[in-house]
Amino acid sequence: GYLLISGLEPYEMVLDRGNDDDRLVLDIEAIGESAAFVAGESTYREIPETWVLRQIGRLGKFRVVDSQQFDMRLTVRSLMKQISYAKDMARKIRDADLRKGYLTRVATLERELKSSAGEFWGGRNYAIVVQRVK
Repeated sequence: GYLLISGLEPYEMVLDRGNDDDRLVLDIEAIGESAAFVAGESTYREIPETWVLRQIGRLGKFRVVDSQQFDMRLTVRSLMKQISYAKDMARKIRDADLRKGYLTRVATLERELKSSAGEFWGGRNYAIVVQRVK
């Protein structure tokens, strides 16, 4: 049989913090993830394609039939969802001073996002097709 694996390459591996648009995307993702962690919520982690391919190879039970990467276009709308997530997570932080600091930073990122060009390239999804070896 066949198995299709799809994933999102971690932004840190495909975006450049030296680029202002990329930095904004990275900062928006980071604030939500860190707020969730501080609030005691589970966080979402992307898994690099290279790691997935290594694990498939280590198993010895599958062979990779094909793999492809797909560039992502992030919009203000999609990044605003991450801003909303960051706000929700920040509101769950028990320490009032820390919560205030997170919410202030989220508000700053939201303003930056709203004044941006509105479309970001650079994220990347991947798909891997594997077949069980007999």
